[in-house]
Amino acid sequence: MNINKGLNYDCCESQKDHDAQRLFPHRRFFSVSSCSSSFDPLVRPNDYTPEYWIKDEVSLSELKEENIYEQYDTDITYLDPRYSFDVDEEGNVRYPSECVVYSISLLSEPYLVAYVYITDPSVTMNGISMETPEWQVRQTFTNWGYEYLDKYSGQAPAYAKNDVEIRVYSNYMSVTDLMAY
Repeated sequence: MNINKGLNYDCCESQKDHDAQRLFPHRRFFSVSSCSSSFDPLVRPNDYTPEYWIKDEVSLSELKEENIYEQYDTDITYLDPRYSFDVDEEGNVRYPSECVVYSISLLSEPYLVAYVYITDPSVTMNGISMETPEWQVRQTFTNWGYEYLDKYSGQAPAYAKNDVEIRVYSNYMSVTDLMAY
């Protein structure tokens, strides 16, 4: 089993990594310390399965009406079609606890995805998920050449590259087109 699927770090796998995987088969281990690879945030990751990625063009006619949460003159908030809204007894609509939500900018054509918000722990971006330990996230994004942004003294770290900001926390991940706002 390649535990580094999507990271392209096979050159870094060591006997120590294989031993750890054998001893702890239900844990994910990443070897990222000495390899150089990159993750261009403008290119959809191979292991990313939701419908849209940041800056993807969106045709409004292809959006499913039942997945539009809000629509304004400037943007649409859209729930990925793999998920359905939760509706309570009073008819109030809420996002499900695990989902992917997009903000689609309507400021100019073509319409583009400006923000991706992920609360589904099964979603990965080049092997990184909400379940990846913070130290591995930091090390990996730093190795990929991202700028580490520590906006609130370690409380809200983010990583930026090519005018895209990525946040990875234990309860959500987000990808933001910084030029869209």
